[in-house]
Amino acid sequence: MLGGRAAEELVCRDTSTGAHDDLERATQTARQMATRFGMSEKLGAATYGRVVTSRFLEGGYGEERDFSEQTAREIDAEVRGTVEEQHRRARALLEARRDVLEAMTRRLLEVETLERPEIEALVGRPIPAEGPGLTVAEDPRTPGAGGRPAD
Repeated sequence: MLGGRAAEELVCRDTSTGAHDDLERATQTARQMATRFGMSEKLGAATYGRVVTSRFLEGGYGEERDFSEQTAREIDAEVRGTVEEQHRRARALLEARRDVLEAMTRRLLEVETLERPEIEALVGRPIPAEGPGLTVAEDPRTPGAGGRPAD
């Protein structure tokens, strides 16, 4: 989710508001990892906060806080740490494969959209159809389209 922001920093040496949605989604995912899925070593295998439904709230649900201020600070630190770690990881991957980033950028300026086979050719390997936080638009002509591996 943070690849666009990392690429912008790497290539433009600056950031814009363009990666706002990606940053928001990455933060939300990191918060769920820490508070819902028990995926924080520091916070342990527990959930924090309760989802409550209400007909008076615009989205139909909200969250009830059932933890202390100290735990809230720990959650915030875990979320920030996770997002920063994944941002560093995205940037390191792009720095290591700068040639692919540049080639993909040049091609996108020419055609605006790349299909899976062309991306795989540029990257030099098959792209997994599924994985943690990974969504790849499938070309319906590609065997295994729809997120299932080819037979």
